[in-house]
Amino acid sequence: MKKLLTIIAAIVCACTAWAASEADGIYYETEAGEAYVVGGEKKYSGEVIIPATVNIGGEKFQVKGIEKGAFKDSPDLIMVHLPSSITMIKDDFDDCPSLRFIICDAAKPPFTTGFADCSATLYVPKASYGRYRSSPMWRCFSDVYNKEEMPTEIDGVYYQIETAAGKGNKYASVTYVSEKKGKLSIPQKVKIDGKTYVVKTIQDDAFERYNGSEIKIAKTVSHIGEMAFIGCCTNLKSITVEEGNTKYASDNGALYDRHKTVMLTVPQAKEGVFNMPATVTVIEDRAFEGCAKITTINIPAKVEEINDVFTGCSSLTAINVDLENTEYDSGNGILFNKDRTELIRVPQTVSGEFSVPKYVSTIGYCAFEECKNITRIIIPRSVTDIDKWAFKNCTGLTAIEIPSSVKEIGDEILGDCTGLKYIRCRAARPPIIDADLTYDLDIPLYVPKMSLKKYKGGEFWMNFRNIRPSKELPKE
Repeated sequence: MKKLLTIIAAIVCACTAWAASEADGIYYETEAGEAYVVGGEKKYSGEVIIPATVNIGGEKFQVKGIEKGAFKDSPDLIMVHLPSSITMIKDDFDDCPSLRFIICDAAKPPFTTGFADCSATLYVPKASYGRYRSSPMWRCFSDVYNKEEMPTEIDGVYYQIETAAGKGNKYASVTYVSEKKGKLSIPQKVKIDGKTYVVKTIQDDAFERYNGSEIKIAKTVSHIGEMAFIGCCTNLKSITVEEGNTKYASDNGALYDRHKTVMLTVPQAKEGVFNMPATVTVIEDRAFEGCAKITTINIPAKVEEINDVFTGCSSLTAINVDLENTEYDSGNGILFNKDRTELIRVPQTVSGEFSVPKYVSTIGYCAFEECKNITRIIIPRSVTDIDKWAFKNCTGLTAIEIPSSVKEIGDEILGDCTGLKYIRCRAARPPIIDADLTYDLDIPLYVPKMSLKKYKGGEFWMNFRNIRPSKELPKE
């Protein structure tokens, strides 16, 4: 009986010792003079600075680690500052998609069970920089700096001090903008630690969490990261550039290079018909990405290069090209190359059955991407090449027939076509493919009976687990 009471007492003590306590917005479990950060009633967000010691109930504890699940469901956590006392991290920060900065004061890299994502910028003691870079548990971080270089927050914008190559002059770089509403102005200069710095650059993903409607960019900014506005800013209606900027310009709320020859970014909240300046010659990668409210895009005569730009344009009904353009053409709102031998892009609102014109020989990269309402695509024998991801995310597509004329097929042309019930390939000789056609290799693949062996032994074709002769194809 005495032994049983001892066991019960031990369990009660253990439960009491590990009861979560809150101090300055951080939750801890404590035991034997040590404290460990845990999850609590309130979710962590913004900046979380964990102290080296914490007073709980009049007793002082040294903060030694972070328990698993401590930062669970913390989508708005931007920065976590770890103290010099920390020796163990069990949480992988998997639920922290906005985490951009990790500052660790520990001279010796703490033990960690691994991070879900190492894309955050890591700041460590200058003397320990080499240790972190060589540590098997920390070397996954590609962006590692001395913690003296950690960014400074001013009105929701984080600035990092950079040194100009070859000159030694220091300037400020916008590295991150916290979730803000309304208008945002990037200033020409900022004051940090009593010193004034010119704002010259905006880094990749800087506006990832920005939720406002307008961004104004100072004339001093000479570099904007390629991914600064991508995948974010769903409420953004306008990007304006201050007059006098020598690298960038704006027109109708969109961002261009100085001479307005290169279109860089169109705000995602733009609506209706979009016209660009007649001077534009290049439409950069992802320029219209996420512009879900634009219905028509008019392309001027001088445009000679259009990259992958239309992802997420779910309301797009027409892409129109000026008749005098020498590189591109359009018909019924569909984008082609000038001689119409390549089908480049079909607007995402097209629905039902779609017949590829008989003059087309190539179905281009992502040509039908996200055409979710197309149920059937008829491909003529004029087509010889189908580029990668041609039909990606056509979730309404139930079947597709690849004609015998097709000789080459790109990567995963049917990726994310979740409604697909079967594929038919008429070619007696399996077309050359660079990767699997689809993510679902259990989909029936119907081929000529005499070619069953060739397909079952063909590179990538062999990965299909259900290859059948065409005569077994079910009747519609």
